[in-house]
Amino acid sequence: MNTFDESLHPRGNAGQFATKTNDAPAGTLAPTVRARACAECESNAEYRYANIPRGYRTKNDPLYCGAHAAKVAAEGQPIEAIPTGPATVWLVEGDDHEYELVEACSEDEALDIAADQLKDRYGDEEDGEDYDPRDSLTIVGAFTGDPDDTDELVFIETEGADDEARALEALAYI
Repeated sequence: MNTFDESLHPRGNAGQFATKTNDAPAGTLAPTVRARACAECESNAEYRYANIPRGYRTKNDPLYCGAHAAKVAAEGQPIEAIPTGPATVWLVEGDDHEYELVEACSEDEALDIAADQLKDRYGDEEDGEDYDPRDSLTIVGAFTGDPDDTDELVFIETEGADDEARALEALAYI
């Protein structure tokens, strides 16, 4: 025998709450997209340096709107469009446990970029023989998101780099 009395339940009205006790949320529930500002005029940035010293991109590197990017390019600095949409960001580890965060379309391209960034550390030759710096590099993990905001990167499991805990631990060193 069931002793449940529907009239005493707060949802006694066909599953609906009988009385409204809280106000509706004040803000929207839609995700917010943070616009990045131009370093010169605070308008929406669309461009950044194509090459940066020693290949290390940081959150402090300047971003530019179209007008200021043209001015910087006229001064001889290579400029590129900021990638839109989620980028594939590869975390590459060298022999000395140094880490590089690289934007690339594939694992091979990521290794090539990291090898170029670290070539001065590993040199061009070892014991008189040709030496490929790629031999000293390992992909630790792949991520989606903005490479300038490492706290917001989301791990992607890839073949050979499927240990999320290790990748996130290594990402903390960037």
